[in-house]
Amino acid sequence: MPELAVDNQVVFPESVTSWAQLVSRAVKKSQLVNITPQSGPIALVVDDVEAAFEAVALMVSFDLDAIVLSHDQLGNYTSNLLVTSGYTVVEYPSGKRGPGSELPRPACARVGLLTSGSTGKPKLIHHTWTTLFSGERCQATRRRRWLVPYQVGTYAWYQMVTMGLFQPGQDLVPLATPSGADFVQTALEKGVDSVSSTPTLWRLVLLGAKEEDIRALSLKQITLGGEIVDQPLLNRLRALFPDANVTQVYASSEAGVAVVVQDGQAGFPADLLRRDNPRGPTLRIQDGRLWVRSPYSACSANGKPAEWVDTGDCVELRDDRVYFLGRRDSGVINVGGAKLLVSDIEAVVLEHPAVAWCRVRGVRAPLVGNLPKADFVVKPGYPIPTDAELVFHCRAKLPRQAIPRFWSRLESIPIEASLKAAL
Repeated sequence: MPELAVDNQVVFPESVTSWAQLVSRAVKKSQLVNITPQSGPIALVVDDVEAAFEAVALMVSFDLDAIVLSHDQLGNYTSNLLVTSGYTVVEYPSGKRGPGSELPRPACARVGLLTSGSTGKPKLIHHTWTTLFSGERCQATRRRRWLVPYQVGTYAWYQMVTMGLFQPGQDLVPLATPSGADFVQTALEKGVDSVSSTPTLWRLVLLGAKEEDIRALSLKQITLGGEIVDQPLLNRLRALFPDANVTQVYASSEAGVAVVVQDGQAGFPADLLRRDNPRGPTLRIQDGRLWVRSPYSACSANGKPAEWVDTGDCVELRDDRVYFLGRRDSGVINVGGAKLLVSDIEAVVLEHPAVAWCRVRGVRAPLVGNLPKADFVVKPGYPIPTDAELVFHCRAKLPRQAIPRFWSRLESIPIEASLKAAL
């Protein structure tokens, strides 16, 4: 396990503490919770974000085989999954125990986490602190204060937590309710100079906060991940924060961190496909999908050599650059035998001056199988475009079968707990 950066701070709404203080508090409470270095797999269920960080300090202190999650994540399916996987469910810090049975501890401490479930039900996978800690290669090494909007216990959350845990000079500011207004207010009040988030959360911020308040943020580092990052969003962020370094990180719970791009362009250079890096991620395209072999992957957590992981994300090589197209089950719409890329249709709709956000998907239709449908959100102050106006806009850049046949205006951008756009 990397060395703990004990002086790094975690800035909560009502208090500021260091990791050294969090460890001290966690060790004292371990007696109440009856957790020892010999404890078997434990699911630490927390009520708030402060307890979540304290639970992480407990895991590190005792080298526990454990998972941290909030009460909101503990439904019937998750509870059964944890119990059948040998976890004892413990409410932290009260110590109240639910069902489960302690199993012998593995050779090295594991960090359990749940996948987002974007392709079905969430899965329980395991990492180590070493496979989760990739901050030294994909983030700035200067002293930073990071806004952390991610849901407790997710892979993206652990990416930020491990950076605060192990990389000196990286302070964390958890964001309990990641709305656009709270995002800006918290960042201003707590002196945030760096943000890691999804594109959808940034679109919520740009849609819901005043531009003068957004520009008042003194951001030096912006990291985007979790979803496709399009060129208009990159351009917008670069215009708002000309002094900030904008980084795209492609990662998944299973594959770990795979791609880090800082050139301001959507996608990533095809040159990365031609690198065989024994100490870092290696990429390949097979059957139109991205495959990753990485020392940061979940399969590397057992100490064995990294294996190739099918990410399930469709990609396309264009002009010596690789672009993400979406998941294999939602990135393509088959209209009468013509395979249409959802990302291409969305990019054209987003070029309409009144459209702030767009999501395209296929809906069943007789004879042709599917037809494109577009949900969209209008920018504040703009007149609502009619369906005919949107069709006319798309007609100039899309083939006839790719023009959405159905249009639905939404009042706000739908967002999941993972901070990704809701499907």
